[in-house]
Amino acid sequence: MNYSVRVGDEIFVIKNVQTGTVELNGMPEQVELRHVRGNLYYLRWNAEVFSVQIEAKKNEVRLGPHVFEAQVEDERSAALKKFQSGAQSETGITTIKAPMPGLIVRVEAQKGESVKKGQSLLVIEAMKMENEIKSPLSGLIMETMVESRMTVEKGAPLLQIKPE
Repeated sequence: MNYSVRVGDEIFVIKNVQTGTVELNGMPEQVELRHVRGNLYYLRWNAEVFSVQIEAKKNEVRLGPHVFEAQVEDERSAALKKFQSGAQSETGITTIKAPMPGLIVRVEAQKGESVKKGQSLLVIEAMKMENEIKSPLSGLIMETMVESRMTVEKGAPLLQIKPE
């Protein structure tokens, strides 16, 4: 899995996390991260060892006496976010598209229903994982192009929402 980590104004791209040798912005680094308990971790970076506390709800990482605001996003989450934002037409209607090929497990919003930003619209199963597609805006469902047990390709239109 690859990750994008934003610390302040800097973005770091971390690749090949499972191997122990990661690529940090294209440079190989020896890294080991072990969970100790709660939000406490042990981090070995090349020859140095650190104790790390991760406060996910605050997007905060404590490395020794230093505190950093950090936002981590994996490539799967980035793809979901990109497709959930939808494409807005000239009429203002946003089309939500499938972020990956898969099977529609359930449709949770139907034509004519009002939805709130962040509300679940439908669930797609891909590679035995269920992926919840949430509404990028509050509005009215104008069209539902899919139904349960239907297969879809990446980029296929799923729903159309008219903003409130």
